Amino acid sequence: MGLDIYCNKLVKTAKTPEAKEYFIRCVFDTVTKRYTDWDFPKWTQEYKRLSTETVYDWGKYRDKTGFNIDENYLFSEEWSEQGHFWQFYSKDSEELFDKLKHGNFKNAAEYRKALNDIIITIKDEDVPRTKIKVNHIYYKEVGYQRKGLNNQFYKDFDNGKIGEYVWTLAELERYKNEYCDTEQQKKNFQTNIIDNFKEGKCFVEFNW
Repeated sequence: MGLDIYCNKLVKTAKTPEAKEYFIRCVFDTVTKRYTDWDFPKWTQEYKRLSTETVYDWGKYRDKTGFNIDENYLFSEEWSEQGHFWQFYSKDSEELFDKLKHGNFKNAAEYRKALNDIIITIKDEDVPRTKIKVNHIYYKEVGYQRKGLNNQFYKDFDNGKIGEYVWTLAELERYKNEYCDTEQQKKNFQTNIIDNFKEGKCFVEFNW
């Protein structure tokens, strides 16, 4: 795995080969149980397109089983021959989970017992679905670069100092100056990303 940097141009229709797969959906608020509007630039509003989407209904699952997703942390999500499933642990088990994470056990058997005591496994097929109306913004890729930014970028991203998306040319220029260590890295970022970026029409996404 490694850092992937995409320069994306917004489009007003999903009826293109690129946009069928590439879209931004608004964020699901686990408190209100609704999709909320995003904190994106105002100019993006004209690109919103209302679509019907099938999502997991954790409210119905709670009513059926007593499991409240808001009172638990996600431990893992896996796809295997046995199917798609999630593993959670209760927020009340944070202390034990921290012990698990650091491996403070006498032997493997003790570790497995502790893990089994706190892990809750839920199969995808057991969670009800529901259809909702949700806004999508479709886009197509117009520029791409793999890696090329320094360790400070990763630190700032992990600390929440920078976000997943960049919407302005000025911000991209700052990234080039602060997160590209060599002249070659700056040149690559300029050619692959900045030169393909049109402010008011594009955004840059960081993913890995």
